[in-house]
Amino acid sequence: VQLDANRSSGNWGLVDAYGQYKFENGVAIRWGQFKLPFLREENISDSNQLAADTSITHGVFNQGRSQGVQAEYVAEQFKLTGAFSDGFNTLNTDFDGSTESDIAFTGRADWMFAGKDFKRFDDFTSFRSQTYTGNWGLAAHYQDGGETGGTLEKTMFSATTDMQVEGAGWNFFAAGIWRNSEDDSVGDQDSFDDFGCVIQGGYFVSDQAELFAR
Repeated sequence: VQLDANRSSGNWGLVDAYGQYKFENGVAIRWGQFKLPFLREENISDSNQLAADTSITHGVFNQGRSQGVQAEYVAEQFKLTGAFSDGFNTLNTDFDGSTESDIAFTGRADWMFAGKDFKRFDDFTSFRSQTYTGNWGLAAHYQDGGETGGTLEKTMFSATTDMQVEGAGWNFFAAGIWRNSEDDSVGDQDSFDDFGCVIQGGYFVSDQAELFAR
């Protein structure tokens, strides 16, 4: 469970609330409120970003928190994750809230083509003492607001691919995102396509000083 205080009022709110059980065969089941397995940048902690904040691209396309169930399978070089939820950005929402989806599915596949530990990708930097590693990821998400009372008749499909490569004192990350959405709650609307990308990298000029660009 993770709580957060409002910066203006000081009132506390719920951020994460989930349980997870890991089996011995690499399978894990998670349930509750958490971040869906979509944007790589969103699923890296704020304290482990390369810059002081996430990118503008992340601000437009990020998935936020959702309530749902998730299954994950981790092998030596591959990781597969799938989730069923109430849709993107539904932090602390009621089941009949306007931002809810009737159904939402998210899937992600990661291939660690270099290295031996997926935990290396929990941050965006790489010190001079660390070895070469790389990961390529693909993810897709679909949600439908349906016709449940209170929810909006809005459908969305989004897909992303990203690559994260790190070496001894340097790092590189790139991601591309596509989103198609249609909102019938405001009349018959044509579908809209949005595109985004982010490219960033860093290089240590000394053991503790790193230059970076995005």
